[in-house]
Amino acid sequence: ETTATPEEAESVIGPFQLGGIAFDESGNLSIGGLSASALGMNGPLLDANTLGMLQSYGIENLQIQTEPNGINLSMNGRPLPSITYDSAALANVVPVVQGFAPELAPTLESALPMLQNAALDVAVSFTGEPVGELALSDLPVALNEDGTVSVFGVSAGSTPLVPADLMAQLQATGVQ
Repeated sequence: ETTATPEEAESVIGPFQLGGIAFDESGNLSIGGLSASALGMNGPLLDANTLGMLQSYGIENLQIQTEPNGINLSMNGRPLPSITYDSAALANVVPVVQGFAPELAPTLESALPMLQNAALDVAVSFTGEPVGELALSDLPVALNEDGTVSVFGVSAGSTPLVPADLMAQLQATGVQ
């Protein structure tokens, strides 16, 4: 067991309540009552083996809540062991990840320092019935020069949302 030095959040990102996330008996996702297909995703996102494992353990829902010094986990409304960290522990994650998943390291290097400032409450149901609420505060979303999107300065994917030629036209006219 390792201990973490309690630290205060410099500023709070959120709060974000990401409830209303549900997977039905076929592994299909819905968020806030919208089906995965309405959100641009196709097919089941959870395979039969994963669903079977969740059912065999009696897992109906999971909840993840962040705070400045840790992540609190619960299953079916019952607390699970939590994850405790401080800024020093989070700084040690990136070198470890670089060894086995180097493509994730740049994203983690940007995202992990924000974790201590994030107020997230994520609830996921595996019964098809949503749990929790979906409530987002203001999100700082930016369109990068290459047409990709970033949220809180962290890349939200490598596929450009805006084609390169349109980005060039926007930049040429001074649109920011």
